[in-house]
Amino acid sequence: ATAAHALTPKKSTLVRAIEYGLSTHAIDPDTGALLGRAECAALEARTADVTFVFGLTADAPGRLVDAWLFELSPTAGAIACDESECLPLEDVATDGQDITVSVDPQTLLQGSGCESDRDVFVRIDLLKQLDEDDITSADARLRLDVTPPGARAIETVDATDNFVEVTLEAVSASEDAERWHVGWIVAGAAADGPDQLTRLGSVTGAARTATFDDVELAAGVPIDVYVWGEDAAGNEGALSAPFEVEPVDAIDFWEAHGHDDASCASASGSTSLLGLLVVLAVVLVRRRRVLIASVVSLLVPAAAAAEVGVVNARIGTYSPVVLREPEFSRYFGEQSRWMVGADGSWMFAQSSLGGLGVDGGVSYTRMRGASFAGERTYADGSSLTLFPARLGLRALSGTWSRWFALSIQAGLLAVPFRFGNPGGTSVSSDGAVGRGVQWGWATSAQLAINLTGFDRESAAKLESGYAIRRTLLFVEGDYSRADDFGRSSIDFGATQLNVGLGFTF
Repeated sequence: ATAAHALTPKKSTLVRAIEYGLSTHAIDPDTGALLGRAECAALEARTADVTFVFGLTADAPGRLVDAWLFELSPTAGAIACDESECLPLEDVATDGQDITVSVDPQTLLQGSGCESDRDVFVRIDLLKQLDEDDITSADARLRLDVTPPGARAIETVDATDNFVEVTLEAVSASEDAERWHVGWIVAGAAADGPDQLTRLGSVTGAARTATFDDVELAAGVPIDVYVWGEDAAGNEGALSAPFEVEPVDAIDFWEAHGHDDASCASASGSTSLLGLLVVLAVVLVRRRRVLIASVVSLLVPAAAAAEVGVVNARIGTYSPVVLREPEFSRYFGEQSRWMVGADGSWMFAQSSLGGLGVDGGVSYTRMRGASFAGERTYADGSSLTLFPARLGLRALSGTWSRWFALSIQAGLLAVPFRFGNPGGTSVSSDGAVGRGVQWGWATSAQLAINLTGFDRESAAKLESGYAIRRTLLFVEGDYSRADDFGRSSIDFGATQLNVGLGFTF
């Protein structure tokens, strides 16, 4: 145990601060300076005096009586300093604002070196009042914590090629280790200290289970796992006995099946998109006169449009088509997930009956799945992150209704995806990386309640202050397909039901 609880240092209202002229692990204004084994060893090897500077308040100069040095073991109680209990210190200087006490390092350590935990106090006595005999004391306290934590045993280790889970033996609340470090080395290569190990990470205090992700281990190659403690003073304890374990190869969805689509998914999607753009370009070139006339006719009413912008934020269920695939649902289950999203529209043509605009938006969802190693299932061994983004046209009803608004949307859909495991992005056995983009199309229909119709006064304030014409609370149904236009067996398209809030400007 550390010497931190031997004695609470005395404080005086005549002393505003204390400066310690030596290397410390940490300094706390309430408990003093903490020295671990490294700092104590530096103090033991030091030749120059150690100075303790007591900064006095404005009315304290001239009140110094004595300066003392004493030490206490962790179990010792309070002590009253006099010539029989404490060592008087003579090398004391004052400049009217500070009192500086200088102590030889060996005297400070009381000849005991750094072999045991204890507290060392430099105390000054001051007169409370210049014309009285009452004494007030202030302590500069050194907490020498040089005893490292004891060893801790490992009960079990579960290791795969990309994560390690360690179960440690229980420890008592009195154990002074602030954290426990875990590391590994190839089995049979005995480790003499932590520097020879590959560190996995740390857990705090009395924690018994530690799980470490983002690990790269070779399946089938045994390793020895060690644990060692570190206390509040930075002292590291001895290594535990090694625990040998052979990492297994945990197979996630992409490693098992995703690579079947990896070779063609991105290429086919790009080819399909390129073909679509070529066709669109040909049509536009051939029909440029009709297109120019149409744009002009649309922009004329747009100049007088009451609403030119729409912003929507939504949350809803996400049930991709791929969840119905038996192999995918084995890893990720069949339940719907939550998805959040937002989009914006610019209405380039509008009348009192409705408007047409360009719409773009992005959504996000992440699902956790399992991985398998033989008969063992790892619950969080897989992950899939999706960022569906769409670009298309939106038709929005006009202000003909005080209470309701209707909207439909259709356009191109791009779904960036990433399959992951505890070690990062999943990579299949043939080297295909589990990330890319699936292309497709999306459409939606939205029914909204116009909240501005309930409170015209508040609606007027929103319009004048923020240019918000309508506030819409909506329910929306989405349907999409994202399988590279039929070229990929992975389809991230889905049927969705969303609720959200929209604003028109």
